[in-house]
Amino acid sequence: IDTAVREMLSLKFRLGLFEAPMVLDAAKAAKLAASTETNSLATEAARQSIVLLKNEDNLLPLKLGTHKNIAVIGPNAAVCRLGNYSGMPQKTVSLFEGIRDYVGNKATVTHAEGCQIASNDTGSSYKNWRYVDEVQYASLEDNQMLIEAAVELAEHSDLVVLALGENVLLSREAWGANHIGDRTTFELTTSQQELAARVLNTGKPVVLVLNNGKPVVLGDDASRIPAILTAHYAGQQTGTALAEILFGETNPSGKLTISWPRTVGHIPSHYSQHGSSLVFDYLDSPQSPQYPFGHGLSYTSFEYTNISISAETIQAGQTVDVTFTLTNTGQREGTEISQLYVSGEEFEIARPALELKGFARTTLRGGESTQITVALQADDLFFHDMQLKRVLPNGKYLVRVGRSSADLSKPLTLGTISSAKNMPVASKTITAAKPIAPPAEAPAKPTLEPVSSRNRKPNVLFIAIDDLRPELGCYGKHVISPNIDKLAASGVQFNRAYCQQAVCGASRLSLMGGLYPTNTREQTFHVNGWRERHPNLLTMNQHFGMHGYQTIGMGKIYHGHSSGPATDLENWDTWIDVSTSEYALQKNKDLVTQALKDKTKGSTHAPPEGPMTELADVPDDTYIDGKRAARAIKVLDQLANDGEKPFFLAVGFTKPHLPFVAPKKYWDLYDRDSFSMPSNSGRPPQWPEDAAFTKANEMQRYVDYVGNGPKDFPQSLNKRLLHGYAAAASFVDANVGRVLDALEEKGLADNTIVVLWGDHGWKLGDHSSWCKHTNFECDTRVPLIVRDPRMNSGQTTDRLVELIDLYPTLCDLTGIETPAHCQGRSFRGLLDDPESGHRYSSYSSYPAWKSLGHSIRFKTFRYTEWFHNDTGKLRARVLTDLRKDPGEVTNCADNPAYAESLAAAKAELHKRIKEANADTVFKTTSASQATPTTIQIETSVSRRRQTIDGFGGSVAFWGTKADDTALKATLDELNANIIRVQGEVTKAGLTDHNVTLLQRGMAVKPSLQVLLTFWQPRSAEHLEPEYWLRAEQIDGTEQYILRDDRMEQWADELISRVQFYRSLGVNVTTVGIQNESNWSHEGTQTCRWEPDRLKTFIEQFIQPRLEANHLTDLLVAAPDLAYIGPDASEFRRFLPALMSPDVDIAAYHMYDS
Repeated sequence: IDTAVREMLSLKFRLGLFEAPMVLDAAKAAKLAASTETNSLATEAARQSIVLLKNEDNLLPLKLGTHKNIAVIGPNAAVCRLGNYSGMPQKTVSLFEGIRDYVGNKATVTHAEGCQIASNDTGSSYKNWRYVDEVQYASLEDNQMLIEAAVELAEHSDLVVLALGENVLLSREAWGANHIGDRTTFELTTSQQELAARVLNTGKPVVLVLNNGKPVVLGDDASRIPAILTAHYAGQQTGTALAEILFGETNPSGKLTISWPRTVGHIPSHYSQHGSSLVFDYLDSPQSPQYPFGHGLSYTSFEYTNISISAETIQAGQTVDVTFTLTNTGQREGTEISQLYVSGEEFEIARPALELKGFARTTLRGGESTQITVALQADDLFFHDMQLKRVLPNGKYLVRVGRSSADLSKPLTLGTISSAKNMPVASKTITAAKPIAPPAEAPAKPTLEPVSSRNRKPNVLFIAIDDLRPELGCYGKHVISPNIDKLAASGVQFNRAYCQQAVCGASRLSLMGGLYPTNTREQTFHVNGWRERHPNLLTMNQHFGMHGYQTIGMGKIYHGHSSGPATDLENWDTWIDVSTSEYALQKNKDLVTQALKDKTKGSTHAPPEGPMTELADVPDDTYIDGKRAARAIKVLDQLANDGEKPFFLAVGFTKPHLPFVAPKKYWDLYDRDSFSMPSNSGRPPQWPEDAAFTKANEMQRYVDYVGNGPKDFPQSLNKRLLHGYAAAASFVDANVGRVLDALEEKGLADNTIVVLWGDHGWKLGDHSSWCKHTNFECDTRVPLIVRDPRMNSGQTTDRLVELIDLYPTLCDLTGIETPAHCQGRSFRGLLDDPESGHRYSSYSSYPAWKSLGHSIRFKTFRYTEWFHNDTGKLRARVLTDLRKDPGEVTNCADNPAYAESLAAAKAELHKRIKEANADTVFKTTSASQATPTTIQIETSVSRRRQTIDGFGGSVAFWGTKADDTALKATLDELNANIIRVQGEVTKAGLTDHNVTLLQRGMAVKPSLQVLLTFWQPRSAEHLEPEYWLRAEQIDGTEQYILRDDRMEQWADELISRVQFYRSLGVNVTTVGIQNESNWSHEGTQTCRWEPDRLKTFIEQFIQPRLEANHLTDLLVAAPDLAYIGPDASEFRRFLPALMSPDVDIAAYHMYDS
């Protein structure tokens, strides 16, 4: 089931149903739907799914020209029936149309409806399931004229093709009292039965074609019909495929995937699991099915011979092969679906009489033979024992092959050897073996073994590039990047990867630390001192080092190039400091020196610089990125000779970060006149100007910055900057290529995962600016390429991923545990299948002036909200439709046409903000510092079944008649130690409700505790609600409130109920003052309390009575909330009761938890 669900979800992701691109090109879709390829696929699907159930005297296939007049009769003759939830194909082919088109002028094909199934049948499957509510059956009287006309047509025909069965009105999902969808019978409607009998009475040869969503019972007329096919709901080309099968162009090959019952009375019997009471036939029906599972006839015949099995025994982790010879003994080509069944014997738990375990589809010409092998895996023979453990005990299976479950070979015996750990491994020869995964809550992922066995784990080459947006050749852009393009061609290219904050320090620390910047509050470009603020943060390099990796770093991985604290220096095995001047030309170095003296530009964290670009005719290694590439090559040479440990090598390149410097040969790759500024010079209305960074502050420390901002830049400067960015990007591409070539030359590539990522995007004149520092798409979107030599290559994916996902992904790929604090999620699945699912949205944030902007990429939209830091109030919101407005200059937030998208985007953004700010494990104090009242839990979705001191759950007992097996399962196997029971007298006046059950529970588990809780004030003397309660209008509804003058009386009754249960031996340890204190509705068994009133009732009415009646050992539970509200708002509201010294336990329901 898990596999089937995974494949279905994968298909839906490939269809774009869950996330972006979510772009429907209507013209393209219409063209594809009407294409020859689509129609061919639909026709082939119909051919393979149609099953020939019966063919007496080989009536089929029909010989073209033999029958001059063919009548196609029935309510399904001229309509192509589709199933529940079908759409509206552009074109469908009915049975009548298919036969008419196939025979052409070689026969006259006529049609009669014969009868209606329902008088409100629209003829459209889509409209029938969606818009038709109450089904108006057409009676026999209503259909009489149609039946007479059809019989008359049949009498004047040479052959009748009856088109009967169901339409979606008889078998659909019910979603309301006026839209029901199932019947109590499998029989044809009365009018169809009458029509079939009358047509058969004409004596004309009849072929019955069924459209059906479930089996159809034909009754006594079944024996009179010589040929029957079931088309199920075979799709838009049903008529085409049926005509081909009727006239023999296609040989039917479909098989039943159900057992076809003779009557509804056979259901819910399973033909594979007959009980002892079904040894004999029914009085009015054989016990066997009308057509057995796997049944399906052909126009040829097949013979099974030389059946053998590759081993006599099997145990966990092994596979045996069942081999046989299949021969087409007829003269026509045909396709056979060979089926392999097993029957379990000599097991402690009885096994089904037959279980399908494999099948093979084979096409053979007439007289042709072939040998077929079907693998039978031990994993498929496991079953659950009495303790619900999945086991393969000692026993045996009888193995058979054949055409259907009722036409099988003589059995072969396969013994099973217990899967217990102390059993010896079988010495028999097994043709194949594979490990079997233990049962788990989630499907086990296949283990990725290193291609090279030299290292136990794969190496990691981690390449970071600064300020590189996806402006590369492999992304369809103009930058010349042959080396990165080559990497993309050998790995998986992520087309929609996003950083978590578009600035160096925050983005890199988020990626390396596994936490969102809004969580760590590290939101500056430098994040200086982050390690002092977060001494317990387990970084990626630190984690890999702890798991046996040799960790080596150089360049810009964190924000900081040299051996400073920002590089997380103490958590690398080796940190290599590579440094040189930013500029190659002396004149530019002099400009920097002078700017430092003048102190008119820059700041402490961002000192002044020279010009924004430099073209110098120098070798690559003159600049720092060239030097880093050279040093990385030397490191790889050393690592190639040291195979003791796997390595994690991080190489950070600085370009194309400002200044845009590169050797002359990279400038020469481009013609400056070919560059032009982007057209999206504006920003969306309501986008705050300070949040758009139109001043390009980062550039202001460069000596050639002119005017008050980029809007004042002359075109010559703009083109120089565009040219410089491209040259710097091509330069870094060349350095990446040098490192990758060395990896290959040193023989390390086959066992090294390569990751190339950019820390954020960059505006190249977009929105009239030159910088990152915003939540725009061009600033948050980054290049990302991952190559794992063990996995698929040369693929791209449009699935949304975040840079924060890299940490858990690399843990997943290398087989090391993902730290519990990581907020990202592994996208390993996308490396297996780039069209599978991952994220519904990607989240980024960026602080603006006295506000914080939160942004998501969602479907085809980007949605951003800014909140004032001081008040938390919404400052602005912007919704851009990137499909229509990729440059983001139009705000759709106030456009009514986008209201639904806006609501969905807003809900998704607020969910992502909450997730990003969730508390994480690394923040918790050490055990010695923690206060006793603090509960430490891990909120990672991967952590389940945590034991939390002071926190527990109860099992509720009411209205149940549990037998001893159920009690034992609950109290022993589930190990429940406290149960919650309704305490008051019931509405019917029962005073001992559940007492017998509780006494039996105490016998099963003497230590069992009972939480006696109270729904509604009631006593044996006063059952009526109005005696105890008054109705009050609250939140728009009438809600029950305990009357003030009944508080004393109710407190007495509550105490007496506790004493009553205790007197009968029930171990009541806790009293719940009120079930669902914060919810009530007139007519229900509830009573609402306000927090202060509940506190008063407990302290002034309950506690004194507990003391007076010597019940001080009894714990008090309150407020027992029906729901906890968003961000636990109801807990906060009920703090007066929760903080009362007389309340021992805080209770709540988990409906909204």
